[in-house]
Amino acid sequence: MNHLIKRLKEDLQLGVYAKRSTESYASSVLRLQRFYNKTLKDITEEGLRQSSILALLSK
Repeated sequence: MNHLIKRLKEDLQLGVYAKRSTESYASSVLRLQRFYNKTLKDITEEGLRQSSILALLSK
């Protein structure tokens, strides 16, 4: 399991999130990683923002 995903799950469990919520959040992050075809460390907030803007402009 990816170190960052494992850490995300641990952090969410500390925040008293339900197991289903924890799994859902981790699954969403993994889907994001697959979509961008990058490691989680390489996905930046600015990159996400630019992708969102480009998607909106292309509609």
